[in-house]
Order: sequence, then C-alpha cells, then structure tokens
Amino acid sequence: MRTEPTLSALLIAAAPLAALFACGCSGGSEHPNVIVIVVDTLRADRLGCYGYPRKITPELDELAKDGLRFEDCIAQAPWTLPSMSSMLTGRYLSQHREWPEPAQVPLAECFQKAGYATVGVSANVLLAKDHHFDRGYDHYDASFGPVDNDGKPFDMLFDAIWPPVEKALATKKPLFLSVQPFDPHFTYKPHSEYDTQLPCDGAQPVQPLGWQQDVLAKSGVPAPENDPDWGDNVRALTHLRGQYEQEVRFTDEWLGKTLAKLDELGVLDDAVVAIVSDHGEGLWEHVNKGSRAFLKDYLTKKGPDGYFFAGHAHHVYEEAIHTPMILWGKGVPRGVRSDPVENVDLYPTLCSLARIAPPTGTEGRPQLQGRDLTKLFDAPKTGVPGWRDHSFSLAYNVATVREHSSGLKLVVPTCSFTDVEQFGTPRELFHLPSDPDERVNLLDARPKDVERLLALLQRHIVEHPNVTTWGLKKPPERAQLEGLGYVGMGEGERPNPSVICPE
Repeated sequence: MRTEPTLSALLIAAAPLAALFACGCSGGSEHPNVIVIVVDTLRADRLGCYGYPRKITPELDELAKDGLRFEDCIAQAPWTLPSMSSMLTGRYLSQHREWPEPAQVPLAECFQKAGYATVGVSANVLLAKDHHFDRGYDHYDASFGPVDNDGKPFDMLFDAIWPPVEKALATKKPLFLSVQPFDPHFTYKPHSEYDTQLPCDGAQPVQPLGWQQDVLAKSGVPAPENDPDWGDNVRALTHLRGQYEQEVRFTDEWLGKTLAKLDELGVLDDAVVAIVSDHGEGLWEHVNKGSRAFLKDYLTKKGPDGYFFAGHAHHVYEEAIHTPMILWGKGVPRGVRSDPVENVDLYPTLCSLARIAPPTGTEGRPQLQGRDLTKLFDAPKTGVPGWRDHSFSLAYNVATVREHSSGLKLVVPTCSFTDVEQFGTPRELFHLPSDPDERVNLLDARPKDVERLLALLQRHIVEHPNVTTWGLKKPPERAQLEGLGYVGMGEGERPNPSVICPE
C-alpha cells in the first residue's frame, strides 16, 4: 500500500522542477494546471511564515519556503460575499456587492473559455449557485455540511474534491481547481488531537498585555465578585483564541493532504498553486462598536466575550483584512516580497502565469483593476517605488484607505452609518508602523492628513464604480447567516454605502 506523501516530501521532490520553471523554461504543457485555495477566515499573522511564534502552520510554511510569500496583502472586504465577489472579478468594491457582477467574467469562466477543465468545491454555503458563484465551472459544489447552517469540515470537503477532479483530468485539458475550506471560521470546533502540542491556553494573549483588563476596569461595570480583576474572564478569551489556532492547525494539516493528493495524481508536475484568504478574524482585540450605554449594558449581561469584538464583517481593523498570499509552482520564484498587494491582484496574476488572456471588459474599460504581480518577480527585493501607493477595503458600514508611504490608515463610516452613538462607527486614523494594534486614534491630532486621505478615498470610489446588489437580490435565508455568525445582516438591515460621507 502506497504511503501518502507529506507536503514537505513533495516539495523536496518537486524542487528541481520548480527551479526549472523559475528560470523561465517551459514545462510539460503550454498552460499549467492552476490550483486556487481560499482559506476562509485565515488571518495572516497566525502563519509561522508570517512570523507567528507557535508552530501552527508547518505545511503552509513549507509551501511558502519553496514559493513566493507576499508579506503585506489586503482583502477588499472583511466578509465572504463581497470579498469573493471582488477577488473573483479582479475588481474593487465601491458599493456593497454580494455576488459577481453579471457583466464581468469571473475567474473560473476566464479559464474555462481558455480551454481549462474547471472544478470548484467550497465548504462555505454562502458561495452557492443561487449567488452565481458557480459561473464558469464544469463542476461546482457548495452544499451544506453535516449540520445545517455550518460549513463542511475540511476532512469531509477533502472527500468531495477527488471525483470531479479525476473526471476533469480524464479530459486531458489543463485543470483549474478552486477549493475553499470553511475552517477556521466560527464556530471553532474542538480538536483534542492538538491539545498536547498546541494547548488552547498557550495561545498568545491580546497585546499589549493587560490591555483588555485595563479597558474592562475603565468600563464602569463592576467586576464579578469571583473575578475581581477580570483575570479569569480574560484568560477565557485567550483560551478561545487557542481554539481558533487549533482550527488553523487542522486546516493546515488537511491542506497538506490535499496538495499531497494532487501530487499523487500528477497535477503538481506542471502547476501553479495560490493560497489566499477572503478575510481575517477578530479575536477580542478591539471593543465592540456601539454607544457607551449599549456597551455597558452588554458587558453587564453577557460579559467580556461580547464586549470585545470577535468574528468579522463589522470592522476593517488589520486582523480582519490582512490576509496571506502565497504562490508556488510554474514561473514563480522563491522568496518574500514586501510590496503591498491586494486580493484583486490574484486574477491578473494567475492569467499571466497560465499564459491566458484576461477578459477585455465592457464599454472600453478593462475589467481587471488589480495588478499583475509577475511584474514584481524580477524587481529588486527592496521593493518597487510607486508600485502601489494605497490599499482599500470596504464593508457596508465602514471603509478604509491605507497610505503605504506614510503608514497612515483612515477608517470612516459610510453614509448609512453616520450616527456614531447608534451604530458605533467613528472615524479613526492610525499610524500602523508605530501602532500596529490600532490603539491610538490620531484623528484630532492630524486633521490635514484626515482631509487628504478622505478625499483620496472618495476619488477612488468614484473611479472604480460597481453596481450594488442592494434591493436586487434574493438574499440567503436569515437562518443561514445567523448560523454562520453573521447576526444582524438580514434583508432590510444592510445599508447601501454608495459614498463615504464628507462630514
């Protein structure tokens, strides 16, 4: 019986071939196989190759070691539907959007038109056919997992990948395969198999140390009698952070098995692999948004677990939008790039690596607004001046622009959420190099920077129009959204952010 190879072993075996590709020599076919793995809810700073000290992602770390890692990647939205709509069309969001625009050619359809056999398997039920995420796939599956309103765990998703892949390989066409595991999305499942090597209580606490307890002490809510310094409550949140890390470890292990199986089938002999994420995850690093009275009442009734923000979709702090991007395989050099990149860059980059033409767009405008990252491959490793001056993300209640030269990041509410007391979305300005945890709001101290960045954000929105889905769609059932943790997002509760308010 054949022993399943580890990811480390297959990378060692493939190293000479990868080196040949990196030299610009042609492989075994005109168009390589393309494997896109979008890990739902994976924040970059939990990968070892991005600097996390705990050994959580050994498989992805090995892939990054033999591929190209982009240190500074930003997702265009902090939750799945708008983020994937943007990523799969290579276009920025200027209004809230929950499925790919009909006038645009999604990524899989571009490869299908170029002669690829296309297979898509997603564990996130929001990426369903009735959201039009199946466009361009010969086979597409985003069905429910074993429990309603929850995604398939990766071990179950793994079994769903191979029958359509083997059928696609029988066509002798190059393969375009998209896989989107749901782990480590909330709710975090227990993984006792990692308790010894990765105990939940050993997770890195929120930084700076003592910040959560200090915030709780200043909240005006008396500490529980049995926890006078809030210490037990804070340790409980650290334990939950550890559960997220075990979910990441579980995902990493099955990613290794997935790539090993692809190698066994011969797919990786001539392939490009991309590892990305649709968004990150808040792990109790910021206070939830809302009026002081609301938060005080919430803390009294539900405790710190609800007082501090967990999850995603409602804010654009770095933990929600800083995501990994790793490329490996044909035409991809080894190394690390510090140049700022965005998820919209994935589409044009894959077209370039696969040697296929990108879509032409409509009304004389190119469809793809992202940048072809292969242009960085031969650039100096110190970075390319002027490569990208700004990065953008948008949710339905908040938007942000980050200026890379100054390190400033402006966060502003959309017009539908200008009542700060009611909706809790104040303007904020951070200097990320000196304040990576986004604790110090410089809004009042740097009014000219705020004015400049706000005007730039407004101009970006005007120059990158897209059509909102507000009022146009039959949304997923509210039970589905609540089951996936998106509480309060039902029809009639989502705004239509067409513009960022100047005042």
